[in-house]
Amino acid sequence: MEPKKFFLVVFAACVFSFIILYYFAKESYLYEAPVHIGFFSAAMFFLWKKDARTTVKSLGIPGNLKKNIIAVVGGFIAITIALYIVSYALWSFEIDDQREVTELVNKLPLYLLVMAVFFAPFSEELFFRAFLVPKVGIFGSSILFALMHLSYGSVSEIAGAFTIGLILAVVYKYSKSIIPPIAIHMGFNLVAITVMLGYG
Repeated sequence: MEPKKFFLVVFAACVFSFIILYYFAKESYLYEAPVHIGFFSAAMFFLWKKDARTTVKSLGIPGNLKKNIIAVVGGFIAITIALYIVSYALWSFEIDDQREVTELVNKLPLYLLVMAVFFAPFSEELFFRAFLVPKVGIFGSSILFALMHLSYGSVSEIAGAFTIGLILAVVYKYSKSIIPPIAIHMGFNLVAITVMLGYG
């Protein structure tokens, strides 16, 4: 089977699996797996070139090592500063619902937290940055990334996701490689989850 057809079949299977798992096993959060595999397969359907080598190269892998390191370090610093500013702005408007997100994370099964650190950064960066940034731009992809976090029911989470999406998109455009956004996303999720579990 051709790679693009394979990714299309996987995506269709993910949509079907999501519907079944969401309606019959919602409490298990198992539906999150087809969501992220779906993001991955949809992204790869559109990003796939004539072969694996050409596809990997088009994603900027491995890319320029020095530029990637600068992008990762700069991205982490930018996210830290930006989220502090966003948190302060929300606090000024008496919006402080981060506690609800922390409580939710503490209720999630371990496998979902592991997936959030080790798989979600790959699927989300391929879809929202590598695929969407060239199509809808930095702001468009960031808005869609923020909307994906609506299920948390938190203004802080949505604002934070939009801010992070903006920075990751800029990092992707600067580095011309998907590696820095994935590395930053992975590191951020690890730190955020660890902190929330510590406060839970």
